[in-house]
Amino acid sequence: NNVVLNYNHVSLGFSHESIDVGDGDISGNGLGVGAGIQTGNFTFSVFLSNTWLDVDDVNILRTGGTVSYVIHATDKLNIRPGVGLSYAKVHDWTYYYADAWSIIPQINLEYAATDSLELNGSVGYSNPTDSDYDGELLGRLGLEYAITQSTGVGLSASFSEGAVGVGAYISLHR
Repeated sequence: NNVVLNYNHVSLGFSHESIDVGDGDISGNGLGVGAGIQTGNFTFSVFLSNTWLDVDDVNILRTGGTVSYVIHATDKLNIRPGVGLSYAKVHDWTYYYADAWSIIPQINLEYAATDSLELNGSVGYSNPTDSDYDGELLGRLGLEYAITQSTGVGLSASFSEGAVGVGAYISLHR
């Protein structure tokens, strides 16, 4: 089908994340949109999301993009090394608290478990360009199931040194 191992998509998702702030956890829910395209063996993707935290109407706005190269290890397994650039801003719509740009080298794996089910994951390292922030290891595990020839639904779990998250999304592929 056109969903499994297909990088031409637009998606809409929902997420929940818990962030360790030293003396406890802050959690929040978010919405995000993303899009990607493959040309030759290169993939290009962009995203925009906002997470509303459960404290004082604070939000985390994130945006960015990634360029990857597709290596077809087997008919069912793709390896995609790449690099991303992301921006995150913590704010409450009237006051800005902090922001950071990050460069993220990463490796993505996608496996076609069946014609309708893709298992995927990634590992990367977020390296902020501002010296006030430390870098951190990032990871994600997920799956996408084709409900039609061009529509998929997915679940994912993500982690970093200071946060964990879960998400669900719907994607349209061409």
